[in-house]
Amino acid sequence: MQGNPDMPFSDYKTALVTGASSGIGEAVVERLCAEGLQVHALARSADKLAALAQRT
Repeated sequence: MQGNPDMPFSDYKTALVTGASSGIGEAVVERLCAEGLQVHALARSADKLAALAQRT
């Protein structure tokens, strides 16, 4: 993900990501967690979502 100067991550504390268990949604969750945001992730696959939660 490339930073958007108009919306720096540091201005936000919480994010909601849908489709978070794979693909772009998974990458977004990983990046937002790395930036220190509290992430609420939604997905159809509870197992994949649990694995993502363990990694981040």
